[in-house]
Amino acid sequence: MIVNDDYELLEDLREGSAEAFLEIYQLHHQRLFSFANKYLQDEDLAEDAVHDTFLKLWEIRSRVNPMLPIINYLYRIVRNFALKALKKKQEQQWIKKSLSEDVPTQCCVHTTYLEKENRSLFNQAVNMLSSQRQRVFRLCRQEGLTYQEAATQLKISPYTIKEHMSLAMRFVQTYIKQNS
Repeated sequence: MIVNDDYELLEDLREGSAEAFLEIYQLHHQRLFSFANKYLQDEDLAEDAVHDTFLKLWEIRSRVNPMLPIINYLYRIVRNFALKALKKKQEQQWIKKSLSEDVPTQCCVHTTYLEKENRSLFNQAVNMLSSQRQRVFRLCRQEGLTYQEAATQLKISPYTIKEHMSLAMRFVQTYIKQNS
């Protein structure tokens, strides 16, 4: 018994139909955008999450079960991308905050000097990381790759990337606090 109204559309998608993909995109884009925007409170990030969701759908199209509503897959995927974006945003805010802590803003020249000093401390800390951890840190933080993209590029597990990033972030923060 077929319980999904989009059965034929999903069958076409599984076979690689760009028209079916476009129709699914048009049917669900706005709802997914609204959903992602509720999480992220940022329209640009929400739009990125939705686009990543549809890219992921295209990549996994052969595994989509046409008997089930596609919207369930899409909500789960967009939620995961939104949560990743939130985590990345929080990590970036944390880095900015740790670099700017205890910097007096009374004098522009003095502030500029301290900003350069903090940037220098940050670079020193990154340079003290092991070569693999440095590569991971630079790919994820400075080039903006996701953990999955960095893992693919370095041919290691995303979990290894996550561990390297966690240890690198902790080391950089500790180094800056101890040396500033």
